This record gives sequence, C-alpha cells and structure tokens, in this order.
Amino acid sequence: MNGTKKRRSVIFIVDDNIERLKNDKNTLGTIYTVHTIPTAGILFKMFEKVLPDIIVMDIDMPFMTGFDMLAELKNDEQTRDIPVIIYTARADAEFESLNLGAADFIAKPCEASVLLKRIEMRLKNC
Repeated sequence: MNGTKKRRSVIFIVDDNIERLKNDKNTLGTIYTVHTIPTAGILFKMFEKVLPDIIVMDIDMPFMTGFDMLAELKNDEQTRDIPVIIYTARADAEFESLNLGAADFIAKPCEASVLLKRIEMRLKNC
C-alpha cells in the first residue's frame, strides 16, 4: 500500500425531521462524511465551507421547499452539477423533482440499504 488514504465522499442530508437526520447520519456515516442540515439557510451557508459530492433532500421543508432549493441549486454555477436525490414521503413529487433536475427520487419510508445503494450508484455516475 502506498500510504495514501482515499477521500470519503461528502454527503449533505437536508431534512427538517431531526430524528430522520440522526438515523440517516448513523446509517451513512460509516461509509461517507455526512453533514446533516435542517434548513435551506444552513444548506446555502454550508457551501461556503465545503461542496458535497451529493445532496439527499426532503421536499417539505420550512421557509423554503425542496423544490425551491433544487431550482436554486441548479441555477447556481457552483452547485448545478452536484447530484441531488429527493427523499420524500410525497409520492406525487417524483415528476416535478426530476423535471427540476434531481438525479434521483426515493419515496419515504425506504430501507437503509436502498438509500445506500442509490447514493452509491449516483456517486459512481459522477
């Protein structure tokens, strides 16, 4: 081995449900560097510190919906190429999510193994 350490992919999980953020961090944190983010304002501030490899985001959020966040991300040169997975209980949101530029859509609830596999697949495609 040459002594170089492989960089862990950085994932932002954006959800206003604190319990879900904890669960997702526990699930994903063994493999990835995970930042849990409860609001749009914090999401956009985080970009000043680090750009993630992927964002997993809920739609129903306070102050700014996931649709609005997604549109803003895709309109910004710095963030437009970051894949976004929409992760929501709103089954009616799939078409709009993909139409706005989401890389994938996952309906809640889902097994942790499905979330892990979808993230892994999107990161391979980057």
